[in-house]
Amino acid sequence: MSAGPVETPDVIVPAWEAFHRDHVETGIPCAVVVRAAPYVALFVDEGAARLGGHFETEGGEIPTSPLEEVSLREVRVDGRTCLELSTRRPELYRNFFLMLADVASGIVSDGESPIASLDRSLRNWNALLRHPDALSDERQIGLFGELWVLRRLIRSMGTAALQAWTGPRRQSHDFRLADSELEVKTTSGPGRVHTVNGLNQLVPSAGFDLYVVSLQITHAGSGGATLEEAVQGIAAELRHDPQAERAFIELLALSGYRPQDAPRYPRRRRLLGQALLVPVVDGCPRLTPEAISAIPAPFAPERVRDVTYRVDLHGLGVPDGDPRFLGVLPASSADVGGSSDV
Repeated sequence: MSAGPVETPDVIVPAWEAFHRDHVETGIPCAVVVRAAPYVALFVDEGAARLGGHFETEGGEIPTSPLEEVSLREVRVDGRTCLELSTRRPELYRNFFLMLADVASGIVSDGESPIASLDRSLRNWNALLRHPDALSDERQIGLFGELWVLRRLIRSMGTAALQAWTGPRRQSHDFRLADSELEVKTTSGPGRVHTVNGLNQLVPSAGFDLYVVSLQITHAGSGGATLEEAVQGIAAELRHDPQAERAFIELLALSGYRPQDAPRYPRRRRLLGQALLVPVVDGCPRLTPEAISAIPAPFAPERVRDVTYRVDLHGLGVPDGDPRFLGVLPASSADVGGSSDV
């Protein structure tokens, strides 16, 4: 059966309730023509085994369907070349019908091509359904460690520590002080094994000494702090300087942390043992462009573009409280004893 064109100024396709009652529930194969030229129609296969739409096109390459449950192909309908969109999932019919209606509207009302209308519709649906990106557990742990260092620097050098926190600005390393840089590595694993991302992460900038701050953290049960509490603790120390507090919030946003997401990070953590400061000098395990270039030619080192690897820092460097540690990362009275809070 075929229904006549449905083209009123306000209604492009039938309401879903009517379409479902008259065509899906009956299971009788049909085509509801929305426009004759260019041809736009909605169809239901026998037994309502498939729901879809036919949209006349001038031909050309048909892209692969971006949706797992939606088939996208070129077909011939009564001598016309059409883009066919369809699904066989009855539980998705209502939502899919709304997408078909949106595509039809773009073609009929706005003069879009079928592919352009489909692309626009998909962008709008994706924008509507997009979830804000939450920090992965790995990124939470990394931020927890950076906040530990930041709070310590705020206590020893004041709000200038915010300028020193360069990691959120996508600089080479996490912190840059007068003549030294800090790369903060935090793990919740049993040892001081840390992931290094890239060949340049353990390469000091010209004129700077580079150090790795190795932190181990553990789940704290009812103790320690959540990520939100760590953030609030630093914000409280900056409250006397509204400009610095705003700068801190902006840096958090650059790090991917949003206050409204705080309930998504309920885990409580604390420092496990003392922080360790490892100078990046001979004896510090690392892969760098210089190291890669020293690989024998048969291994084609010039084709190695980037690497992610893990290093074991156990037994290296100096612990918190050692004068060499404090010379780089000073302690205030609040930090005496290697405080495990953030």
